[in-house]
Amino acid sequence: MGMELVLFSLLFAGLAVLAAVPLVALLHFSERRGLNDR
Repeated sequence: MGMELVLFSLLFAGLAVLAAVPLVALLHFSERRGLNDR
């Protein structure tokens, strides 16, 4: 049962990272665009 919990948390962490990467990239890109426009 402990092993399943570890695998589940690893999977959840991986999904969280995969979801966060594009969000951070979008924020960074929009910030740079805003600076370039001004």
